[in-house]
Amino acid sequence: MHCALDAAVKLGLIIQNMSYASIPTKVPSKEMNALDESQASQLPVEVHNTQFEAVLHLALATGMRQMEIGVEAATAKNPHR
Repeated sequence: MHCALDAAVKLGLIIQNMSYASIPTKVPSKEMNALDESQASQLPVEVHNTQFEAVLHLALATGMRQMEIGVEAATAKNPHR
């Protein structure tokens, strides 16, 4: 947004770039909850033959995080799967 408005100022389309006066919103950070040993050993059993089995194996094999593999987006669409 800043770049587009800066370009508009240079072209004389607007007088000033008001995006510099904006205050960015603060995104609250979430604390990660790690699984304990028993939960971690039960997880592959729970996802066996589900749509998340391949995703779990990918995450475990590569160390990918939840947002990197899109699990949050998938579960947000249908949380009861």
